[in-house]
Amino acid sequence: MAGGVCYVNAAGEITTDQANFAWDYTNNRLGIGTDTPLGQLHLAQAAGANAANPTLAFGDGNSGFYESADNTIAVALGGTRQWRFHANWFAGTLVELTDTVSVTIPMYTEGSDLDTGIGFGNNDILTLITGGIERVRIDANGNINFKTGTLTTSSLTAGRVLFAGTNGLISDDADLTYDATNNNLTAAGRGRFDGGLWCDGTTGATPTSGAGTRLMWIPDKAAFRAGAVGSSQWDAGNIGQWSVAFGTGGRASGNYSAHFGENGQVSAPYSTHFGDGGVTSGSHSTHFGSGGVTSGSGSTHFGLSGTVSGTFSIHTGEDNLADCYGLLTLGRFSAASGGNLTTWVATDPILIIGNGTSAGARSTVLTILKNGNITTDGNLAGVDITASGTITDGTATIVGGLGTFATVNITNESDALQIDATTILHTDGTNNFSMGAGAGAGNSGSGCFFLGKDAGGDTNAGDFNLAMGFEAGLDLTSGVRNALVGYRAGQNITSGDENLCFGPQTGEALTTEDRNVFIGWECGLRNTASRSTCIGAGAGRYTTGQENVCIGYLAGQGVDGSSTFTRNTIIGTNAGSVITTAGATTLIGNAAGAAIIGGGNNTLIGESAGRLITTGTQNVIIGANAGYSSAVNIDRCIFLGANAGRNVTIDDILAIENRNQTSATNAIIYGVMDATAADQTLRINATVTTSYGRIVGESRYTTTQTLDNLDHIVSANTDGGAWTLSLPAGVVGTVYEITNTGDSSNNLTIAPNGAEHLIGVNANWTLLDGETLKITYRTSDGWY
Repeated sequence: MAGGVCYVNAAGEITTDQANFAWDYTNNRLGIGTDTPLGQLHLAQAAGANAANPTLAFGDGNSGFYESADNTIAVALGGTRQWRFHANWFAGTLVELTDTVSVTIPMYTEGSDLDTGIGFGNNDILTLITGGIERVRIDANGNINFKTGTLTTSSLTAGRVLFAGTNGLISDDADLTYDATNNNLTAAGRGRFDGGLWCDGTTGATPTSGAGTRLMWIPDKAAFRAGAVGSSQWDAGNIGQWSVAFGTGGRASGNYSAHFGENGQVSAPYSTHFGDGGVTSGSHSTHFGSGGVTSGSGSTHFGLSGTVSGTFSIHTGEDNLADCYGLLTLGRFSAASGGNLTTWVATDPILIIGNGTSAGARSTVLTILKNGNITTDGNLAGVDITASGTITDGTATIVGGLGTFATVNITNESDALQIDATTILHTDGTNNFSMGAGAGAGNSGSGCFFLGKDAGGDTNAGDFNLAMGFEAGLDLTSGVRNALVGYRAGQNITSGDENLCFGPQTGEALTTEDRNVFIGWECGLRNTASRSTCIGAGAGRYTTGQENVCIGYLAGQGVDGSSTFTRNTIIGTNAGSVITTAGATTLIGNAAGAAIIGGGNNTLIGESAGRLITTGTQNVIIGANAGYSSAVNIDRCIFLGANAGRNVTIDDILAIENRNQTSATNAIIYGVMDATAADQTLRINATVTTSYGRIVGESRYTTTQTLDNLDHIVSANTDGGAWTLSLPAGVVGTVYEITNTGDSSNNLTIAPNGAEHLIGVNANWTLLDGETLKITYRTSDGWY
């Protein structure tokens, strides 16, 4: 058979077996096990070929080569597979095995590079070698040693974080470790961040528990801890949602709670602890001082070791009992009131002053009830109470029988009312009332009311002043008719008159200025001008200009040290909040003119009206978001309607609309204003009708033009020469009134569109100077 290779069989006959032993004489190929050899020598692997029966065998038959899988050649030695070579595993590279293997002579190499590869150092030790030098060693325990030419090592330990040392080696440090099981990174030494620290995310439980000094951010609780604890105060179960704790040994387990200081406990929501050893268990309550329990809702503790169990009650002093609704306690070791803890009762006390000596010897010197009645238990040194109820100079003690009304009459202006040698009431001057340590001391004015520590100061000679709050009106000298209420309200006013400051630090910088009204936290804080009205937290806070009206949170707040704006009316949260020098400006609406710095004579009304304008002048912008994204310094523009003029970037534009058009020229009314009246234009993007029919705006043209659906009344000026006015394709009902307004020697040619008729024929129409043609398009007749 063609291609069969002849051989002698067992019978001594010459024969062939082309299927298993064939010669391809066309391509000079020999096939064993196949009659279609694909190479010069093609061994077709028999079924069942394996390491014990390789396709190409040597010696005793169990060493050789066979295809263990598609595209994979296996090498068998003694019936055992030793190596496999896959097309992708070695990718055409040459792999050599050297006879001698050591830590510097590789066992596996790449091509002719015989001194780079994998070496064998000893039993259970592998090395990586480059250039005949051992670089990396891996031992039987999995430890990795990185080596240099001098064999200096840097051992790596499980859990430690790698970094590059000063000598350029990869190293680790026992002070910086990573716990892969719990995903924790621990730094035993100190850390430094050169820049901000940002911890993002809402997942991640409390990372540790028990005693220790640490700083923790707990994402799943949005809580923060910094300081030290000796036990379980900062365990997960003792950390409230959205809480913070700073200091030592503090526990803030209530939601939205805060602890500052040492060993405090804050278990109620929205509550706060400042100081040491306090217990704050009432919601919305606050603890200041040392020791004490604040368990009443909305209650406050100041001082030492007090108990505040009444709702909305306040403790000041030492170890007093604020044990009924809305009670204020002063002094020390006051006795229990027995009042209702949670309900306003007219016969319960509203003020108690204690004068006890210990927790076992409690007493109350003065009690004021909610119905206005006053009781006392003790002596008033230097005064008598007579049967008529008048207290006069004397040496007797308090006696009963005050009658219907009780009168306190201190006839010596240098006298003051004291409780336990503490001055609480001054009556210096004429018809004055001063209550609080240092309040109104040395006051020589008349008709004044000062309440609070140092309220009204000690040099006031002005009349009819009211100062209530810590250091309110502290520097008053000759100013009159001022009303100052709040912490340091009007603190620096000396000779200023008729100012109203209501709220913490309102009008604090005023000195000689007059007739200001500041109401709200830090309202008018740095204001040093006269005749301004600012209402709202931070309103008018930094301006030194006068005659401004700022109403709303941060309205007209200005910039500290830079704002001198005057005669502005600013109403709305954040309206004009960064204004500095603008004048005669009206801003009304949330964030109206929020970016205005300078300029003036602007009127911006509506939420975010003109929000990005900074230095523009003489603009009138009315409507929510009107002029919002216009240029920062546009001038003399008028925008009416929501989103009107949002895209305007040039001056002298009129835009009336109620939506954000892609172009300002698409507003329902769009105009360009100019100092030259003849150069002004007004465009109405709508049909305007009256009861007499359609009325449209006038279009003026001076050269060749094709009319469109926005043209109706057309004035064609031919002063520059005759020209042609073309009609568009007719639309039924369209009306044009065309007048030649030009020189008498120049004609206006009116041309119909295509084959359409004009006055009965498909031909042009000529208008002489002063002539008018009014035409309407009808389906059957064309233009008539």
